[in-house]
Amino acid sequence: MGEGLGQATVEVNAMDPMRELPLGFGMALCANPGAMAYFERQTPSRQRAILERTHSIRSAREMKAFVAGLGQE
Repeated sequence: MGEGLGQATVEVNAMDPMRELPLGFGMALCANPGAMAYFERQTPSRQRAILERTHSIRSAREMKAFVAGLGQE
């Protein structure tokens, strides 16, 4: 029984990119349905890689440009 609990804990603690979107990235995705659809189609590991790239973005304008470029890489 304890073993199953440990496995569940690992699954719960695993990053779910769709639940842990930075606010600015989420807002920019909502404003760009094409980019949102692209992001949603990606594998979780690809979503995490995209999210990692958002950490260096410092303005709403930069974020909007980043999101506009999703899928056009």
